[in-house]
Amino acid sequence: MQRSSETSRAVEDYLVAIYKLEEAFGVARTCMIARELGVKPATVTKMVSRFARMGLVEWVPYRGVRLTPKGREIAERIVRKHRIAEYFFNRVLGFDLVKSHIYAHMLEHLPDEVFERLYEFLGRPSTCPHGNPIPGSEIPKEIADSRPLARFEPGRMVRVVRILCGFDTDILKRVEVLGLRSGTEVCIENVSVESITIRIGSSTLKLDSSIAFLVYGIEIGKC
Repeated sequence: MQRSSETSRAVEDYLVAIYKLEEAFGVARTCMIARELGVKPATVTKMVSRFARMGLVEWVPYRGVRLTPKGREIAERIVRKHRIAEYFFNRVLGFDLVKSHIYAHMLEHLPDEVFERLYEFLGRPSTCPHGNPIPGSEIPKEIADSRPLARFEPGRMVRVVRILCGFDTDILKRVEVLGLRSGTEVCIENVSVESITIRIGSSTLKLDSSIAFLVYGIEIGKC
């Protein structure tokens, strides 16, 4: 029984990783999945081939993999629980965004009914504290209309509304240190392939693409 439980969790972790990479980039490449989960690309190839036979993912020629409806249903169930738990840890218990993310991952394999009761208790929130939609909830318009900071033109004032999260918390920690969180207003000063330069108040920051494509915002004017 223990082995079956661990196997199931591993499958769920892979599907959630693919789901989150699709959120950010539209498709999940083998190297991206490997980096996200901290495993070797050869291991990912083996697992993804297995998932394809199970009908959970499909290969996209020359691009990577995407979840099938069956695989997406499983991933969304886990992501929903994770984001409800994040909301609880941050908004009710007062943990910071990084700890809330870490602790939520520890709880997300509890039974669904635990989270459905928690969801009702919390007032049915539509997003987690990072601004990411809770699957099954109506997506707020500003979240649906948001795009990565790297997709804005220089001279635009942008309000951050969403931070995409993965298993690796290093980027999330860096984002927190930089002061990039939901509600932060930034001025886009320069955009290149490798990085963008932004201004927050009187501070100028240079963000590499690993952050610039995971922080989403909406335009609120010119700066």
